[in-house]
Amino acid sequence: MKRETKKQAILRIFEQQGMRSLGESEIRVIERRLAEQGVEKVSRSYIARVIAEAGKPVTTVDPYQIETMVEPYRQVFAGLLRFDTLEHAERSLREIGRLYAVYKANGDQRGMSYARSLVMVGRRRALAASRRARASEVAAVKREVAQWFSVWLSAPGLFDQWLALRKASPEFQSLFGAKSPN
Repeated sequence: MKRETKKQAILRIFEQQGMRSLGESEIRVIERRLAEQGVEKVSRSYIARVIAEAGKPVTTVDPYQIETMVEPYRQVFAGLLRFDTLEHAERSLREIGRLYAVYKANGDQRGMSYARSLVMVGRRRALAASRRARASEVAAVKREVAQWFSVWLSAPGLFDQWLALRKASPEFQSLFGAKSPN
């Protein structure tokens, strides 16, 4: 018989307990039930992410968790936040910026809010990754990406121009040189 994954265990407990949404008290119940079943400890943010990905409301606040989005936004923004490389971060921010501009032009406050929220989470995750990085090169990339996210949040409409100037700067060239995307 195949062993149940952590994700499956979390979803099963959520359903068995009759939970309708996930808040702090529900997370504590799930953590306790997982421990009772001998499941290796998982982070609170992982529990929240599993429940959110299952389409259930998550009311707990986790600075690293992307807020639960309603359709069609969930599908539009799915998988868009990537910053493992400078190239991925640039592509992500450009696409989020494109969507933000469309939502702004249409007066879609919810779409604009989701775009900003995604970038805020990306910034926090990049900063956390820079602190955890063992290699100085990785930490430098994550700090750079966090700066890009910060600039985007300050002026989404000017990000593309700012990025072109940033990539041409002597500081950027000395840090990343030929690795920089064109």
